[in-house]
Amino acid sequence: MISNYPHKNGSFYLDNDSIKRIENIMMLVHEFRSMISNVGRLSYEHEGVIEINNRNKIFKEDVIKFKNIIQNMIGMKSLSLNDLNNGSLNVHSKFVNSELVLHLRLEKSYLDSFKQMSRIKWLEKQQDIISKRLKSEKYLQNASNCVQKKDIERLRDIQNELKLVRSFQKNAI
Repeated sequence: MISNYPHKNGSFYLDNDSIKRIENIMMLVHEFRSMISNVGRLSYEHEGVIEINNRNKIFKEDVIKFKNIIQNMIGMKSLSLNDLNNGSLNVHSKFVNSELVLHLRLEKSYLDSFKQMSRIKWLEKQQDIISKRLKSEKYLQNASNCVQKKDIERLRDIQNELKLVRSFQKNAI
């Protein structure tokens, strides 16, 4: 991936946070691949939309620079950044974290409402588990602040994804 940036005669200099930046791109590729396999419509062409919070300018710039490489790694027809204008295609979305939301547009297909309902049930179950854990006195006493913070972030991410899936479900009806 790095060898293709910016071109064969150019060079890429590693700085202190380069590994984290590469991890972010690989996480993005992994999440899109898992979305495609979860939707289960591999014979159709997919279009990806990446929604990145404006606070994360470095990640946004990296996605723009590596757009073609990311698109080829995922095997998508097209990949765009923060462009949700095309409403004619069905959309499958995933809330990755507070900085990143991925949308997968599917041509010639429709969203399987059973899969949406299964995803909602699974998210609700995870939300209940984490909520109970966070309210447990034993957990509050024994878990480090770092672990508690990660659980709170995960709970927030689950709640946001639930809102997202439910809103798409309402719009599809």
